[in-house]
Amino acid sequence: PPVNMAFATRASLSLSRAASTSAAAPKARRAAAVACAAPESTPEAEPVAPPPAPKKDSFADFFEFKSWGPEVVNGRLAMVAFFTGAAAEMASGVPTLTQFTESHWAFVLATLLIVPASFMPRFQGETTAKPESKENGMWQASTELLNGRAAMVGLSAMFLQEAITGNPVF
Repeated sequence: PPVNMAFATRASLSLSRAASTSAAAPKARRAAAVACAAPESTPEAEPVAPPPAPKKDSFADFFEFKSWGPEVVNGRLAMVAFFTGAAAEMASGVPTLTQFTESHWAFVLATLLIVPASFMPRFQGETTAKPESKENGMWQASTELLNGRAAMVGLSAMFLQEAITGNPVF
């Protein structure tokens, strides 16, 4: 039967030490018969093909009904509208709904700035502009979605209360 190579090497070393340390024994060399077997070969694994390159987002992918685009863009617009509307209402006393109807050009300007900014990573050559693709540090996509949803609900509630009472919220 084949012998393990490490065992055979140890046995050979101990035999040579024993022969060299015995003073009474003549300087005869002993030989040990050692048989080694080649390690079992494992079958070669077939090379795995690299995954296909990710498909780049198209305009339809951004704005499909179940896509991430409408919610992210509307959430970002609602966050800007809620903050600026509330701040201007506290500073001037003019209700946010009145501000929106009298200065609708500000909303159009914000939309023209925020929508392209939301897709800037895709315009710069990345395969997607989806916020989850950049989850790191303090800015989390899930937090942005939650804040956007809260701003949409808050803005709607503020508009509803001002429409019913006619008074500013703040």
